[in-house]
Amino acid sequence: MFKLGASTVTSRDVSRGLNERVAAAGYAAMAYWLYRWDWGESIAMDGLWSAGSVLADSAFSDFAVRETRRWLESEPGGLDPMGPATVALDLLDAGSMPDADAALEKLEELANRVLDSGEVTGGISPHGVDSVVFVDALYGYPSSIVRLGLMTGSDRTVDRICALTARHCELVQSRASGLFSHFSPVRPDAQPLTTAWGRGNGWALLGLSDLLAVLPSSHDRYAELAERLRAGVEGARLHQCPDGSFRNIVDQAASYPESSATAMIEAAVSQGVALGFLDTKLSSMADRAWAAIEHRIDTNGHLVGVSYRPGVNEDLRRYEHTPAIGSYPWGQGAYLRAACARYVRSLNNQETSSTEGAR
Repeated sequence: MFKLGASTVTSRDVSRGLNERVAAAGYAAMAYWLYRWDWGESIAMDGLWSAGSVLADSAFSDFAVRETRRWLESEPGGLDPMGPATVALDLLDAGSMPDADAALEKLEELANRVLDSGEVTGGISPHGVDSVVFVDALYGYPSSIVRLGLMTGSDRTVDRICALTARHCELVQSRASGLFSHFSPVRPDAQPLTTAWGRGNGWALLGLSDLLAVLPSSHDRYAELAERLRAGVEGARLHQCPDGSFRNIVDQAASYPESSATAMIEAAVSQGVALGFLDTKLSSMADRAWAAIEHRIDTNGHLVGVSYRPGVNEDLRRYEHTPAIGSYPWGQGAYLRAACARYVRSLNNQETSSTEGAR
């Protein structure tokens, strides 16, 4: 049992039930100063939105709604591409978004902006045409833009983002190992990069898992994208640590275990198994990953062992010497996503047991 922080609460055992850990992680996520939008802030909103749902706690869902509306209303020149699109789409789906037509128009403008720049770059390029693409962009954009296309009845939007996602994978995923690099030049003659950054693989696998969760299996690109996910999961599985965690550099045996990568990969695999696009045999991989991070929440709700942003470089030492002390939204959001899915599964198992016991 991981009990970091026990010395500050000497009067009692600090081990807590999963619902308490989810709540603590949620409050720690809300304590973060949202001074910018980035992938970390986006997954924090996704995690808080999930926590509000599974715990039926309006503190988390209200916070996510408030920040999402702030995002939608504060960008007259066009939405920041890193904002909480998943929450916005859920609100639109539920019919609970004020000024729904205006919000939908802004989301469509953002999607077209990302798609247009991506078709020039050759990969998902949310901030415009650039000389590199980042593995992080596989999280959020593919699933959100597919959902938007389905919501508006635009097959072309769905087709464009699926084709762009496939091209993005070609740039950052190794055909040999299945693992994903942090970033890649977009030049046709560029040499493939090899730094299998842990959280980067988490972004890729969870993003692809989210995409397949909403993409109709009849789509022409479904099988190709599913194979990309399976190859990435298998690459990660071959390098899973004995305790179930995944390393900061996935394929480097001397690298340290990194909690956000472990949480994201666990969430991706668990979701894939539950929805049927990953083999049920992979459940043990996800279970071992969850066991490694389940109790890595301190008494204040912070996920321990999350690395800071490593910067854009190919020097492994720069990744390995990045601080892994502190509380970051990309750690809190990753834990919330993994933990909320586990909590729902535990409730379902309890209901099944109760039903079987009543027979």
